[in-house]
Amino acid sequence: MLRFGERAVSIYIVFLCIIYREGYYVKSDVETMIDSISFELGMSGTENRKFIEEVLNWMIQKPLTLVIRL
Repeated sequence: MLRFGERAVSIYIVFLCIIYREGYYVKSDVETMIDSISFELGMSGTENRKFIEEVLNWMIQKPLTLVIRL
């Protein structure tokens, strides 16, 4: 996560807040999660959305999150 810088840490914290606000998991697709995170952090714009998507995809590939695809 260090390769993405401190903005990635903010994204991860907001991601966890969104999950734990609902309980221990959340049913969401990547686009909805990007919208929620960008709104919470005030990171609008195409470039910021791409950055959030890149960080989320990185987190999904790592053991930081468990993703179950139905």
